Amino acid sequence: MKKFIVGITLIMAMIFASAGGAGKQPKASDYTPEQLSEMAAAQGEPTPDHLTGVPVSPGQAKKAIAALKGKGLAVEEEGMLDSPFRTEAAGATALAGDSYSTLSDTANRCWSRTDLHHSQGIWPTNQGVTEYRYWCAHGFGGAQYYRASAVDSHSAVCRTLSKNQFLINGGNGYRYAVVRSEAWFNCVPGINLATRQNWSCNTWGNCEKTWNNDWAWWE
Repeated sequence: MKKFIVGITLIMAMIFASAGGAGKQPKASDYTPEQLSEMAAAQGEPTPDHLTGVPVSPGQAKKAIAALKGKGLAVEEEGMLDSPFRTEAAGATALAGDSYSTLSDTANRCWSRTDLHHSQGIWPTNQGVTEYRYWCAHGFGGAQYYRASAVDSHSAVCRTLSKNQFLINGGNGYRYAVVRSEAWFNCVPGINLATRQNWSCNTWGNCEKTWNNDWAWWE
């Protein structure tokens, strides 16, 4: 009888604890920066700083990357794009990757975003930078195995001096990659300005701008 009462008491305590915690909403401080990056853009409508990746096949990504190189943009590549697609059945034929309606969560997946953008100033001396990114993962929410990034600059009258991009966190083997893209501009003699941004894209197919600079003077 005593064991029965103790058991009932424990069950009731668990029920009340569950009910009490149901209304508690997690805060950003409850997660590490890595967890926040992994969960970036997991909910809500797209915004300029919160975007959903567009599913693409490896073949589509390869053509798009070739087009970027054809425009004269420097493409930073991490890993190999031609990675076999995984399926649940051992020895099964690799999936073509042209349609995601039939892919399981364990099949390789690729996404693209060609509008990871930040701009400063007002027209016509505005200075903008855009990262074009293609990335692939071993399964939905799995480890990233490939990423390609290229950066372009935009201004009505300012001259672009240089532009580049580089990985600053995560990458292949992780569920996210944070890339900085930047460009230096000259609008008036003797004054050069930089536009910089960081975008984190994860293997759930979400991207979020995690940082952008204010005006930076090149001395």
